[in-house]
Amino acid sequence: MWRLVCAISIAMAATLCFGLLVAIPAVAATPNIPVISVQGYPAPGNTLTVSGYRFRVGETVSVKYDAAFVATAKVFQRITIQQPPSGGDSGSFSATFTVPIATTTGAHTVSAVGQTSGDTAQTTITVKANWSQFGFTSANTRYNSYETAINPSNVANLALDWSLHNSNLSNSANNSATVSDGTLYIAGIGTLFALDATTGATKWTASDYQIFGRTPAVSHGVVVTSGYGVEGWDTATGRLLWMANEAPIFTYGVTVADGLVFVAKDDTLYAFNLTGCGSISCNPEWTYVETGGSILDLPAVANGVVYVADSTTLGWSVAAIDEHKGTLSWKDPIATGFGTSTPVIDNGDLIVNTNSSSQGGMLYGFSASGCGAATCAPLWTAPDASQDSDTPAVANGVVYVGTPDWHLEAFNEAGCVAPPCSPLWSASLDGKVAAAPAVADGIVYVSVDNDTAARGTVYAFPAAGCGSSTCTPLWKWTTYNDAFEDAPIVVNGTVYIPTYDGTLYAFHLPGASVRITPGHITGGKASR
Repeated sequence: MWRLVCAISIAMAATLCFGLLVAIPAVAATPNIPVISVQGYPAPGNTLTVSGYRFRVGETVSVKYDAAFVATAKVFQRITIQQPPSGGDSGSFSATFTVPIATTTGAHTVSAVGQTSGDTAQTTITVKANWSQFGFTSANTRYNSYETAINPSNVANLALDWSLHNSNLSNSANNSATVSDGTLYIAGIGTLFALDATTGATKWTASDYQIFGRTPAVSHGVVVTSGYGVEGWDTATGRLLWMANEAPIFTYGVTVADGLVFVAKDDTLYAFNLTGCGSISCNPEWTYVETGGSILDLPAVANGVVYVADSTTLGWSVAAIDEHKGTLSWKDPIATGFGTSTPVIDNGDLIVNTNSSSQGGMLYGFSASGCGAATCAPLWTAPDASQDSDTPAVANGVVYVGTPDWHLEAFNEAGCVAPPCSPLWSASLDGKVAAAPAVADGIVYVSVDNDTAARGTVYAFPAAGCGSSTCTPLWKWTTYNDAFEDAPIVVNGTVYIPTYDGTLYAFHLPGASVRITPGHITGGKASR
């Protein structure tokens, strides 16, 4: 009868064991406090899993993101080798929810409330943004509306955080980096690099001759590259998932939207399935052929429509193509121009930039929904003195475009009463604008290339202007014996920009990150 001889109770200060009085400290019952945790990368639009335990078995739990209800789940008996806490419940639940697209970056509260018991648990997550393709989103505005770290009041403090150099990144003009779920992707000549977006440390590299220095696009665990072909790679490992069944030269990079990859070559627009086709070599879902002409730049996609700039024997135009069928809906003719930029879709407007060696360039503003006819006239035009067709950036009703006569110009997206429209403000630069601007948290960033002085500079200007027709920069940074010919991106408090000689720079507010400069991109390779 050993149980009677040695009976111990945690509620007693002492007990008799084998006739001896042994002091046992008092132990309080474990409180039955519900606990939750959140798994997944917390970016706007990403799906996260919230799990909890110590809830009442059988009740329904409601999950909230800040004040908004985002999911419900049933509480089940938690399977455990231990007994539940004294006097408490052992129920657990799991639910998924999508981080709202309209959220902001920074701290947010995820909470779970038992609808029967009223038991509540909460935790805090830090939401970060993604710049997952050239135009930030498929609409190609190049505007990061989530950025909150760098603003006009502190941008002057930006400093070089780290830099990495690799010869495979050199000579790849018209390239840019992308950042998704904490990983930075950048394509060089024959190599795709996946780097830690905070430190620049190499996660993996993938090598293939078809990769040719075009901006990669990332979505749903797939990073897509283009160049001498189109290929989809696993974001976690760098393993090749699929490739196009042909290898034409895709000059302008890819746009990803709604599970499809859009890419142009010569006179044809291709749409591939983002996740592949079940085999390594895939046919396109559809193709659109511009008869007697060519497609000139990266596609833009919004509201089920693919927009491309094209040229035919009839002249320059912007074509609107059904996203799922590949059929032409309508065209907007462009009166003057030698070439056109990637279209930009914002707030129902379609913006496109053109160039002409004899007349300078012209900005065009159209209705993105067309005009109810097969061809549509522009709503407004604005001369931008451009001889290059760099893609503009659009944010908060303003169009920003760089010009090769060493200026950044800002135009009203709504146009003006009597086109051609004049700029709202302009800024003088120390070189030719090399690529598309980027806008984030009240700042417009632009990179320039000064061939004569052998230097490149990246600038930051107030996006709202400065109260004058001519503005001065809030910050600038110059590299010598190198050129900025690629577009900057701004995400999670860091400005990333590659150079023509193969160096990737990351600028950050001081003291906020890990510095590993100077350095070189290194690491193992994943090859097909």
